[in-house]
Amino acid sequence: NQLTHGEKTIHQFNKKRERLIQEKNTQIDHHQEKIIVLQTKLEQVTLDIESKQTALAEIEDQLRVLEQSGKEALQAVQSTQQQWTSVKARHDALVQLQHQLENNEALTRWITHNQLDQLPRLWQHIEIKAGWENALESILQTHLNAVLVNRLEVALDWTDPAPGPYEIIEEFLNNESKENNALSIDFISDVAESSFPKSESLCSLVKFTHRSIEKIVTQWLHGIFTIDDIETGLRSRHELAPTEQFVTAQGHLISHHSLFYYAPHAQFHGVLQRQRAIVQIKELIDQHHQTFLDTNEVYSEIEKNNERCKQSRALLQHELTQAKQTKHDLSLELVKLSEFTQRIHYRNQQIDEELIDISTQLSAETIQRQETESNLTMHRAELEDLDSQIAQLNESVVSAEKILITHRQLVQQLSNQWRDTVV
Repeated sequence: NQLTHGEKTIHQFNKKRERLIQEKNTQIDHHQEKIIVLQTKLEQVTLDIESKQTALAEIEDQLRVLEQSGKEALQAVQSTQQQWTSVKARHDALVQLQHQLENNEALTRWITHNQLDQLPRLWQHIEIKAGWENALESILQTHLNAVLVNRLEVALDWTDPAPGPYEIIEEFLNNESKENNALSIDFISDVAESSFPKSESLCSLVKFTHRSIEKIVTQWLHGIFTIDDIETGLRSRHELAPTEQFVTAQGHLISHHSLFYYAPHAQFHGVLQRQRAIVQIKELIDQHHQTFLDTNEVYSEIEKNNERCKQSRALLQHELTQAKQTKHDLSLELVKLSEFTQRIHYRNQQIDEELIDISTQLSAETIQRQETESNLTMHRAELEDLDSQIAQLNESVVSAEKILITHRQLVQQLSNQWRDTVV
């Protein structure tokens, strides 16, 4: 019974070991490769996140710089625009003032009715050296506001004569002009009328935009020479020809026999200075306008870069959010697989421990069985000896019984013989 029990126990241990080994074989971690792949992807995503965070920080820095540059550029644009607007307003005011020289409402209506208000005036096409405007005004006076026309015969088309002083000059501007309403040509008269080494003709101080205008004005300025002051003119007047005159910067005229003190004409005074200012301001307007265009272009480029940076930032933020979500998903999956792997590892450790325990118990049971089998063999030998002894004893008993029976029979016979003898 003990041997049978031991074999049964060994059989149970073997079955349990087989079951544990089979369980361990089924617990092989098939996710280890996937874990390695996930770890690799997680490292790549982490590096990608760090790269995007660095790029995002750089874009944020760029945006701060661009925003500051944009503010400065916008201030420059607004400042330039204000300067441009201010200068243009001053220019427009001067131009308006220049075109309001006529103080006769009837004349103004007549000019507008005959479409003469857009024609150029003489003062728009001449310029004199600074400081000598009064001198030229003193000589030309109302000629300065003369209107330039192609042909004098246009006057025949007017239904009514001008209701006030009005002068036109025949000038073929369409054929000879290079740039209307602008004193862009530094043409200086080459007339050499003066016989005074220390004097120069007033005409030599004048610039013209058209050669034919120069011819007309030169006729009006013929014989007019500049002089520093009245005293000098009076000392030198005897050297003048009868048709010649000196003129001072203030416009005073000195001839051989007369002295004329000039008083600026209220209507036309300052027209040449204003025209010079208009030309200079026009150049300043062009400069401010170009500066405005340049600064506005810089501002627009900064705004475009700013918008591109904002779009890049939004895209990076979106990609960064996706990358972080991907990292979270990978981490979660990796944790799940790691926990599963840990459970497998822990169970395998338990199985190993149970297998070791079973091996120990099997060894003990095997040793015990071997001892039992050895004892059984020994007992069997002893039993065989006992059986042999019993057999021998049985044989002895049988022999003894036979002898006993023989003796009993002999005793019976003897007893019977004795009875018979007694009887």
